[in-house]
Amino acid sequence: MGGRTPRPANPLPRDEPEEDQEEKARLISQVLELQNTLDDLSQRVDSVKEESLKLRSENQVLGQYIQN
Repeated sequence: MGGRTPRPANPLPRDEPEEDQEEKARLISQVLELQNTLDDLSQRVDSVKEESLKLRSENQVLGQYIQN
């Protein structure tokens, strides 16, 4: 370990200016909104992938039918 002792993290200041607290709250709200948007987009991508696979399969069947 090289003889170094880990130092405890410095505690966060308790008396933050109100504008910093408002900025934190705004940023947290933005992050949560973006997380929800990302989740919605991920679900949409999964849905579109499934639909694409289904349509490809149908196209293969139709292609074989046309060839015959």
